[in-house]
Amino acid sequence: YGAGSTISSNLLDDYEEGDWDPVFVGSGGSQNIDNGYYRKVGSLCYLSCSINVNSARTSGETSVVSGLPFTAATATNMINSVSFYEVSTNFTGSNIPIATIPSNTSNVLLYKSSGTNINPSAAFTAGQTGSINFSVTYITA
Repeated sequence: YGAGSTISSNLLDDYEEGDWDPVFVGSGGSQNIDNGYYRKVGSLCYLSCSINVNSARTSGETSVVSGLPFTAATATNMINSVSFYEVSTNFTGSNIPIATIPSNTSNVLLYKSSGTNINPSAAFTAGQTGSINFSVTYITA
């Protein structure tokens, strides 16, 4: 505890953890949720999920995972971190998966990159099936 502070001012009064239901957005697509877990301490939220996509989105749709347990903060230069620990190569081929959470949303936007090109409208290849597993750390609103 810092000099001159009281114990009550240092108590953690905002802690929550539990399950959440991620949704892989895409018309005509279906999914099985293996798990979705989150932990929120103060305004910092960590979550992870595994999604098995049985039938993927149609061509031209943006790939989105919606239903985050908390809305992301609205702030200039707000940084969030998305780490993939498994993505089926059916979705991305030899491209690198990347993602972001836009300010004031409860969505993860999925992209793939090829060198210096990032293409959100072709984020995950249409018509493919497979698994998406990732973790996210972000500041909540």
